[in-house]
Amino acid sequence: MEKMANLNKNAVENKDNLIKFSKMTSKILKDIINIVDEYTKDIILAENYEIEFKGFSLTDADGRLHRILSISDLDELYSKEYLKNDQITLNGIELKTDDLDSEKDILETYFQNRSYKLKNIDLRNLENGYITIYLSSKKSKNYRFKKDDKYTVFHKDFSNISAEHFERVLRWKDLDSTQLDELLKSFDVKCEELLNNISDTTAIGELELYLDLFNDLEHIKNETVVENNKVVIWIHPIYLFSEINVLKGLIYYELLEYDSSLIESKYRIIFEYCKEYKLLIGKNLHVIGKLRKIADDKNDLETIEEIDKMLVELI
Repeated sequence: MEKMANLNKNAVENKDNLIKFSKMTSKILKDIINIVDEYTKDIILAENYEIEFKGFSLTDADGRLHRILSISDLDELYSKEYLKNDQITLNGIELKTDDLDSEKDILETYFQNRSYKLKNIDLRNLENGYITIYLSSKKSKNYRFKKDDKYTVFHKDFSNISAEHFERVLRWKDLDSTQLDELLKSFDVKCEELLNNISDTTAIGELELYLDLFNDLEHIKNETVVENNKVVIWIHPIYLFSEINVLKGLIYYELLEYDSSLIESKYRIIFEYCKEYKLLIGKNLHVIGKLRKIADDKNDLETIEEIDKMLVELI
């Protein structure tokens, strides 16, 4: 992969030229961020994925071509101490925000003006840790940036997931920033209520809940980690649309590894989570057998009937 060697040596070594170069690339990156949908923007701004570029190039005043092949190519440019007062972070890289006149001067002074088009964004390799952004550009009297008429965001094929899972993926992608904020506020309220309730009924010292916003939508998996005497549960974003009883069951299920005695008293609420897991994943959790035995011991005929029905159902 072409790296910093592709950049004009003087532009990299001279502080003035370096900052001006960074402002130019920053402008293009910010235009990409501002033009995409909210879901794609969240993925780009996350630090989970490497970003590769196809067609991201600049031509300086001397006609030399500078190709940017990945975010890693810009690491050294944006990590210098003299790049201060930044407001936007892209993949851990801070982008300068300066007045438009200053940026316009930099374009005219050091780089040939170009007209850029955002061609495509490929999100099909999220599981492999990277996304690809496709650009094209041509000489222009003034700097321009717009979507190509055939602009497409390529997503993974979700044809092999359940109908409920697929519906929630679509709901997630359709959220605008206002709708997402409202759902996150509602989720925070649910979590606060759950923390107050669950903390009083378990031997767990300290419990924290977070929504793992940048998790892969295709693979539904929660993650529980222990930090000192604290248990932290990272909840998959698909559960943002779940009812509070499902979330409560999810939390108790995740806590079984640290307090197995919970299953006896919380089997019914854990079963609520098992039902939604089956609806989303199409499989039964292994714990379902233990839940049925407890229901049988308690002569809980309603739960036994529900479990037996679920064990033979196909999604």
